[in-house]
Amino acid sequence: MTSARAGLCAITAAEGRWQHAVALLGEAAAGGLEQADTYQKAIDEDPAIRDQAGDTLRRLTDDPLAPVFLGLAALRSGDRARSCKIWEEAAEQNNEVAAVLLKVPAS
Repeated sequence: MTSARAGLCAITAAEGRWQHAVALLGEAAAGGLEQADTYQKAIDEDPAIRDQAGDTLRRLTDDPLAPVFLGLAALRSGDRARSCKIWEEAAEQNNEVAAVLLKVPAS
């Protein structure tokens, strides 16, 4: 259930509802989602915190949510084109969450 919450969080964030997304990640963390703290940092308002989280996410090659939140970090920074590129590459690798995010209208 925690990864379902993380997926819902990703959609919520892609819609521009950043605070709600952070709250959902808090619930996922309480439910045992291991990387929830890193995901939260990836969508933080502070660019330096997002950059640090991005460095961590790039090392998590076995985590299917890593590219999802790398894309969200780019989106949070205002770079929708970069976020879409990250999600397109992940979707090509059968990442279902990334494929869904590509369908979320720009906020």
